Amino acid sequence: MWMRTVTLFAAAAGLSTAVWAAAPSDAAVNELLEVARLREQTSNMLKNMEKEITANTEMLAGVRAAKLDADKRQRVQATQQKMLQVLREEMAWEKVQPIYHQVYKETFTAEEIAGMLDFYRTPVGQSVLQKVPKVTERAMQISRERLMPQVIQRIGELLDDPDGASTQGAAPAPSGKRK
Repeated sequence: MWMRTVTLFAAAAGLSTAVWAAAPSDAAVNELLEVARLREQTSNMLKNMEKEITANTEMLAGVRAAKLDADKRQRVQATQQKMLQVLREEMAWEKVQPIYHQVYKETFTAEEIAGMLDFYRTPVGQSVLQKVPKVTERAMQISRERLMPQVIQRIGELLDDPDGASTQGAAPAPSGKRK
């Protein structure tokens, strides 16, 4: 009986520790955002998004080029520039930092934040921080090369036939080679 009581007490203590883990302080979260170079990573992410929008718009315009006169091409380019400006404004660090702060504070415990700080301060942690954007960029590049031609083709088909009347009941077209 005594062993059972001790076991139940230990289990309850462990559960209450998990449920009531200490929330990280604002200062610790801010320090993590700084050490993890989230501002720099957000800026790099924005640059990559801009490249993707530009590349995708150019690819789509290329598919549709025969149907676009000079005026329409100019309007597409002007719209692209406006889209990029909206993206820059809405993804500015001053707007996204409070979001990151809130999400990190809601998601991680004080112990987890401290552990990440300890890791990111090490040479290995700094190396990981430098390589993660490269991994993301390379994955996006490979995705663009392998997937975007099919996406652009299918979007072009949808623009040519928005109701899908010519493809109703037809099997989807093969998406090409897979590597």
